[in-house]
Amino acid sequence: MKNISFYLGFCLFTIFFIFPDKILAQTEPQRNHIILLDGSGSMKPYYQTGLRDWLIAPLLSNNIFQPGDKVILRTFDRRGNKGFVKDDLQRRYQGEFNKENIVSVVPTATESNGRFTAIAEGLEIAIADVEEYNWSGDTFIWLITDNVQDTSDPGDEPISPFYEKIYTDPNFRNIYFFPLVREGNPSALVMYMLDYAKKDNALSMPSLMESVGKSIGNRPVLFRPIRLSALELDRSNITLETEDGSTQPVDLEDGCIVVPLANGRSLSGRVNFKLRSKFREWRIEQANVSNASVTIERSKALDIGETETLQWQLDPRTLDLGPQETSKKVYVINLASGRQISAIKPSFLESFFVEPEVKVKAKVRFEVKDPQLKLTFFDDPGLADKIRRVKGLEEIENFLLPSSIPATERDLALEIPLMIKIQQPPRPIWAVVLLGVVLLGGTLGVIFLFTSQTVYKLTGPDGEKILKLRPIATIPLTISQEQVAILTRRFGGFRVKSFMPYLLEGDLTEKRLSEYNSAFTITNSENKRAWNFSLEAVASNKQSSDNDNDFLVS
Repeated sequence: MKNISFYLGFCLFTIFFIFPDKILAQTEPQRNHIILLDGSGSMKPYYQTGLRDWLIAPLLSNNIFQPGDKVILRTFDRRGNKGFVKDDLQRRYQGEFNKENIVSVVPTATESNGRFTAIAEGLEIAIADVEEYNWSGDTFIWLITDNVQDTSDPGDEPISPFYEKIYTDPNFRNIYFFPLVREGNPSALVMYMLDYAKKDNALSMPSLMESVGKSIGNRPVLFRPIRLSALELDRSNITLETEDGSTQPVDLEDGCIVVPLANGRSLSGRVNFKLRSKFREWRIEQANVSNASVTIERSKALDIGETETLQWQLDPRTLDLGPQETSKKVYVINLASGRQISAIKPSFLESFFVEPEVKVKAKVRFEVKDPQLKLTFFDDPGLADKIRRVKGLEEIENFLLPSSIPATERDLALEIPLMIKIQQPPRPIWAVVLLGVVLLGGTLGVIFLFTSQTVYKLTGPDGEKILKLRPIATIPLTISQEQVAILTRRFGGFRVKSFMPYLLEGDLTEKRLSEYNSAFTITNSENKRAWNFSLEAVASNKQSSDNDNDFLVS
């Protein structure tokens, strides 16, 4: 059985080693693609100079296209109708991915004969295909054009309506554009990659687009999404400066910066840190930073109210930061600014139950107000030149962060989690030891008390008896084997109680006796006959353990 398992595993490993691409292709989700080619007359020179070979074929060779993917290749110019047409001549290919078949239907120069160009309309027609064929998941629309928008004479219309559409439609999850420039050619094309889906996805779009860029020899530029929650703490270089001026790296626990606090002391010191930008395409040229607002969870170990909020001083109060860059400035939060926060010493009883340290979580938040943002791909002279060579492509900058967005919505924010570790005083072990000694002594005393025995001699009408009595004991008193009374011992004292018609000392039914030597008389009240009894403590060295009359009473 073990041999069969070994050979089966070896065979599977061999298959995976020889055909890894096919195995991985089957595990990846199926995708949809629409290759949308500008078929207007202005595109003739590009088809004539081999667009099929230098762009379409390398694009299809990238592994973003997988066997089993659904593919449509269509051309567009200006149709005047955005609806779905079943037998649309411009839908030149429809079926599963097949590189050779798709390449073969790319238009030639003579087939690029459209008079006008409506780029937004062409996109609408492609989306109609997606809806009509009920495609699920992500559809990658590869829109290739010279970016010349002209729907009527004399042409040369603004491209901004197209950018407005793709900016405002939430179904475009990811949008990239590739300026397509060839050496020796002054003009240029642009390829837009529009990721169209009804639901958000977990695709690694940056790495996918970088791979496509390498295949076609032109780098991608991100258009959407632009996320403004793009600041983080540089956790590699956080230090804590104490009151005496010494500086030490901070500890991190559960993602929190640990701030130690000795019991009975006030919170003090300074946390030093740097900020890091998560932007890929924006430079923060200027921004104002607020002081830090602080919320600390309620704890008996700190003198802070349940709903109390604090504010700590932050320095410096300005920010300038490049994309994916760590700030050159060191930011400092003064823990002693604002109201003084002190650690509270636990009461004597509480000190038995607290841990050696109490952990209290806090959150520090500050805001970056009205950041002045600038696109950084224009800082790259080579890329900026490529963008400017595509007609109207520079206008896309106006839609990355439109001026219509209020300044308050551009604000950035950062929250820094803290963990205040309050060292507690040592537990009062001496009290525990003392209590243990008292309890042990008391226990031993009780055990001794309840196990010790005292010897007594009881004399009566039936003779003498030697009694070994514990602190709590009961002894019946008999006359001619008839029980007439009961004798009880409770620690140091004796009490005798008679039963009718018998009385004590003539007229009593109950009497207290001496612990060491007592005598009493029991009288029958009916016939007045009387009997004498006596109880006497006996020294232990005089008692005889061999006496048959000795017995232990408890």
